[in-house]
Amino acid sequence: MKRRSSLATLAGVPLFSLVLVFLLSVGGYYSLQVFQQQRLVCRGKQAELRQVEEQIRELQAQNALLQRQQARLRTPQGMEEVAREKLGMVRPGEIAYVVEPGPPAKTAPEEVTPAPPAPPPPGMFQRVLDRLLF
Repeated sequence: MKRRSSLATLAGVPLFSLVLVFLLSVGGYYSLQVFQQQRLVCRGKQAELRQVEEQIRELQAQNALLQRQQARLRTPQGMEEVAREKLGMVRPGEIAYVVEPGPPAKTAPEEVTPAPPAPPPPGMFQRVLDRLLF
């Protein structure tokens, strides 16, 4: 009887080891899959972050340009420039001239190429052959 109990324990140990190795392998495989998916998501987020940082740099450069333009327009010379160009104002004693656009230039009419003549209708012999062969 003692022999059977020792055989049962010996047979159970390798079976338990196999089940344990199988479960660890399956768990490791799925963990690896989750890790790879998370790595792809992380790379996508990093690319998105680089794009947003580039947009921030572009907007900061544009903002600096607009601030310089605003500072220039607050000067008397900038105000005069806007008043002359946008509002059409002149200083006392000056004469303003307005140049109106002339009539549109006449263009030569395009030559229309005639359509090629239509092929003549098939003769009776050709129609009979077409019906017999096709």
